[in-house]
Formats: sequence, C-alpha cells, structure tokens
Amino acid sequence: LNALAAARSVGLVTLGFTGERGREPMSPLCDHLLVAPSSSTPRIQEAHEFAYHAICGMVESQLFAAAD
Repeated sequence: LNALAAARSVGLVTLGFTGERGREPMSPLCDHLLVAPSSSTPRIQEAHEFAYHAICGMVESQLFAAAD
C-alpha cells in the first residue's frame, strides 16, 4: 500500500492485483485494480497468473508485430 501511495504521489499510473480482502484498501490507490473474486490464496494466484499471461501476450504482440 505504501508503494502504491508513493507511486500516486509522483503521478504514476498504478495497477493492482488482489483478492477480495485487498479490494477496499487498494481501490483508492489504484488506477486499475484486478480483483480475483475469492479469499482463497490459491484461487487468487491462479486468476492473477492467467491475467499476467494474457497481459504479457498482448504486450508481446504489440512489441513484436513490427518484426513480422
């Protein structure tokens, strides 16, 4: 939470990944917040891992599209 607050204080765009319990404290500090709809750590991690891979795939397709 301190890192998010520091990032906001210098004008950075903030992105958070959390489960249900993190929604309330993180919401005011994040421009974009991905909340896995669970309080089970393994389920939250699975949702986040899927999201990480999807985001990486989109970034890679944009970065390497010019190389094709």
